[in-house]
Amino acid sequence: MRELKVATILPKYLNANGDRGNLLMLKQRAEVNGVKFACDEIDIGQKFSPTDYDFYYIGGAADEFNPVAVKEILNKKEVFQEIKELSKTLLGVCFGYQILGKDYTFLTDNKLECLDLIDFFTIEKTKRRVGNLTSKMAFMAPNYLVGFENHRGVTYLDKDLSALSYVDKGFGNNGSDKTEGAISKNIFGTYLIGPVLPRNVYFTDYLLKITMETKYQEFFELADEENTLEEDVHIDFINAK
Repeated sequence: MRELKVATILPKYLNANGDRGNLLMLKQRAEVNGVKFACDEIDIGQKFSPTDYDFYYIGGAADEFNPVAVKEILNKKEVFQEIKELSKTLLGVCFGYQILGKDYTFLTDNKLECLDLIDFFTIEKTKRRVGNLTSKMAFMAPNYLVGFENHRGVTYLDKDLSALSYVDKGFGNNGSDKTEGAISKNIFGTYLIGPVLPRNVYFTDYLLKITMETKYQEFFELADEENTLEEDVHIDFINAK
């Protein structure tokens, strides 16, 4: 039986906005597709190897840029760099997205050097970007990505970097260039919270598929089953005014 081994990073600090729902959705989709799901919580001071897991998850913080979480993650910068080089899947949400970039500039003009896994930078603003968002992804079908955003940082992607999706309604990365989130190799970042995966069954299945194909080096066929409830949630959000 195939197995999906997941590591959730510092969930005691990075579990805002129903983030645990993302792991529950990933578990549900894995089991529907005949994959055994296992998840470990990585705590402060806990060492792990990039090869220990197939999927890494970094959630959001109730207190943006919690100093304890920031220090712990940045102390493992080389580990995260190797995770990318090995094409392991990593999903970062809100704070977990911002920390993946090159740097974050605070209102005080202090600049924090981040993990530098994806070529973007973020600037803190006084006004928050809040509301429902609908967007479209260019790399998969069905291609809608929907959710709720609530962030004070605005993010600007390098000109050669692919966005995770392109905004129809909402702010996205910065409210001006229509981008939302970012992708580099199998590293994905998004501002969508609330949580994002239960509202996006097709994206969840895509993450499962690429993770399994990277791990087992063979085609992974998704189960041909009705996803009525998951699809209804997704479609209702697309159609919401």
